[in-house]
Amino acid sequence: MKRIALVVALSAALAAAAGAYALTRATAEDASTTLISYMEVPSVSSLNGFGQFRARIDDARQTITFQMRWSGLSSQTSQAHIHIGQRSVNGGVVAFLCGGGTKPACPTGNAGSIQGTVMPADIGSSAAGQGITGGEWGELVAAMRAGVTYANIHSQTFPGGEIRGQIVTR
Repeated sequence: MKRIALVVALSAALAAAAGAYALTRATAEDASTTLISYMEVPSVSSLNGFGQFRARIDDARQTITFQMRWSGLSSQTSQAHIHIGQRSVNGGVVAFLCGGGTKPACPTGNAGSIQGTVMPADIGSSAAGQGITGGEWGELVAAMRAGVTYANIHSQTFPGGEIRGQIVTR
């Protein structure tokens, strides 16, 4: 009986160590999502609104290099950012992609594309109540790897967000 308990305890310890390593490993990996209006919380109906977010997380350089494109929004694009929040839950802004923070204005019109880099200096404190404060690179990357971040684009018609997608890493 003692051997079984020891094996179970060792297995649990190894599994916990492997999980911690998976969240903190130094690597570069891809992240992406497709943005649609029905993923917004609450959902909105923007039948033509569609977007793609693609990024490369580079731990060694502490950068997230991204590309984002969208089309068919109901009105002028106002902001785009990364939030912390699981599917179907709204959360705080962690980093602007355009239209605020240290990033340039979003392209005019209801379609566009942007590319850029998110660095520790771009990570704001709007999600401090969720444990991510200004400059906390490791917290943002851990949240992305855990699947609890999303990208969204806001428009003049839908200032709370018109299209959204949960970011996944691979």
